[in-house]
Amino acid sequence: MPLTTSLHTSNFFTMKTKTILKTIPAILIIAAIATTHVFAQGNTWKLNGNNNVGTNDFIGTKNNEDLRLKTNNQSRMTITKDGDVDMFGTLRVVGPLKIGPNTVTINHDPDQITSSNGVLSIGGDPDFTNINVGIGAITPASRLHVFSPDNNAFKITNSVNNRTMRMGVDNLGCWIEPFDLNSSIRINADINTFGIFIDGTTAFVGIGHTDPTQKLDVDGNA
Repeated sequence: MPLTTSLHTSNFFTMKTKTILKTIPAILIIAAIATTHVFAQGNTWKLNGNNNVGTNDFIGTKNNEDLRLKTNNQSRMTITKDGDVDMFGTLRVVGPLKIGPNTVTINHDPDQITSSNGVLSIGGDPDFTNINVGIGAITPASRLHVFSPDNNAFKITNSVNNRTMRMGVDNLGCWIEPFDLNSSIRINADINTFGIFIDGTTAFVGIGHTDPTQKLDVDGNA
């Protein structure tokens, strides 16, 4: 009887030993994976935020390649290896957009462009004394050069009284006219003195007043 017990006990320990030996490789593999995951946390950028970012951490490239950002598998922005930024869509800025150390600010409410040093320069000349501005003209030849392929070269609208005037050039020369029917034209000598008035309904011309009763009506001596 004792011999039988000894044999059973020996077989028990032999089976346990074999089971443990078979389990060790799996345990080692699991431990290695777990260790790798733990140590990788410091170099992994999490999708739900990071609380262990240091001063030397960054998102980018270390080799001479561009950094590309995509959504829906489409390129949206590229930061080139030379530092340029290429956008492939609409750039929408909700707040003010500030540019440069002497900050130029572009606001949307109210719509305006301001400069922190009080000067806004176009073309590099801060006082505008040598600047030509072109509207539709690639190489403006005067302080304000408007190029128009049609009859809407220059238009001013007063939204209070809903009146609009136009000015342009055609094959007859330059012209000034009201855009609206029955709208008159007035050219004053100064802010207190009427000069020439053209009635928009009759086309009568008044000089010195705004109520001509004939083709040419002069207030005073002709």
